[in-house]
Amino acid sequence: FEPFRRGIAAGSDAVLTGHISVPSVTGDYIPTTLSPQLTDGLLRRHMGFQGVIITDALTMAALTSYYPAREIPVRALHAGADILLRPVDPRGARDAIMNALESGEITEARVDQSVRRILELKLRRGLIEGVHVAGEEDASQWSVVYSLPDGEPIFARSRRFTPRETTLGIPEHQAVVEEILRRSAR
Repeated sequence: FEPFRRGIAAGSDAVLTGHISVPSVTGDYIPTTLSPQLTDGLLRRHMGFQGVIITDALTMAALTSYYPAREIPVRALHAGADILLRPVDPRGARDAIMNALESGEITEARVDQSVRRILELKLRRGLIEGVHVAGEEDASQWSVVYSLPDGEPIFARSRRFTPRETTLGIPEHQAVVEEILRRSAR
């Protein structure tokens, strides 16, 4: 675990989980990507990592040979991952996550944690900058991030790696974006 300790101490923004199992630590053969005991427990709680956790590709045989494709993204999110890299079926992954949210298997609060970590990282690294409310200036170089409850659009300048128009989820997630953007505008 020394490389992880040193990376965390050095201020690493993100950690990529592998699909290896560590039965000498966990007592089971669940891959790290799907293991709440390792991802949320060891990495976040014990080692204190607060950044973004990214899975390795969810298409790898270390997962797909043992778990149904629609189960993998839900288990990874439940384990503590924030970004799910290359699910076998992206639409199926989205549907499975939505079903898990509707059933209560995953809470909106858990998804909000990931949304917050990802947006804070983008703000820190300059992938999202500034806040612009429609009407203040020409918005042609800005992307709509979300709309206020009264329908007033809010824009953020997107420097790179993001599409011209970004749609963020449910109103609760939009409130998280609003909080982060307001904090970053100070």
